Amino acid sequence: FKTSDCITLHTAYHFTGRYPYPLCFHVLKLLLSTSISCKSGSTGPLPYWNQDFELVSQLPIELFGGGPADPNAPNFFKGAMSVLQPLIDDGTLVVVSGQTDFTQCATVDWDNSKAQSRMDAILAGNYSDIEIDGVLSPNDGIARAIITSCENAGQPIPVVSGLDAENESVEWVWSGRQYSTVAKPTNALVGETVSIIDSLLGGNGMPATDVTANNGVIDVPIYELPPVVVTKENAKEVFADDPDRMALLTD
Repeated sequence: FKTSDCITLHTAYHFTGRYPYPLCFHVLKLLLSTSISCKSGSTGPLPYWNQDFELVSQLPIELFGGGPADPNAPNFFKGAMSVLQPLIDDGTLVVVSGQTDFTQCATVDWDNSKAQSRMDAILAGNYSDIEIDGVLSPNDGIARAIITSCENAGQPIPVVSGLDAENESVEWVWSGRQYSTVAKPTNALVGETVSIIDSLLGGNGMPATDVTANNGVIDVPIYELPPVVVTKENAKEVFADDPDRMALLTD
């Protein structure tokens, strides 16, 4: 808040009888933000006032990607960011470390220990006086490494995603340590594969599909099967026909 702002504010009031809204809003936001900062003593993300004079709280999150040598990893990250980026842009979420590019977030070799070391460094450098609310994880092993890092740092366990529905993570989801995983039901994959083989053996060629994925050269026809997000709330429903997984869901 500069002296020139004070002069402009006073001059505008002198000639118009009212303070200009944009500058008045700027001053109010500055004063309130300063007040909040002094009261909380936090150097992390703070509430801010939007143009409708609504106090908005930013949710601190961090992002992890898979192995950069794996062509699937950037696609997973791109898909997740298509949902998260608009929320980052509008201030709902804030990546406190500032690491939002896939090259910054990638986990070499999908190595859990490397993911945990990176999370340790992020927490030590950015979360000494604030709590982390959520972490994007590309698979279950990295999710467990992130959660372990948060527990070791004395942080409450944030919302952490996962992928693959590994047995250990299914147990963690059921116990509340890991928020979610993603199941890719093998029976559905096998069923679709058998139907393709039957079509080829019957001389009918590949079954029709209107879904394609570009491999950098051509659009390749693909057969998409919907993944299933698994949380504690729906775990028993998802694994109802899987006795081995049901055996993991014990109190």
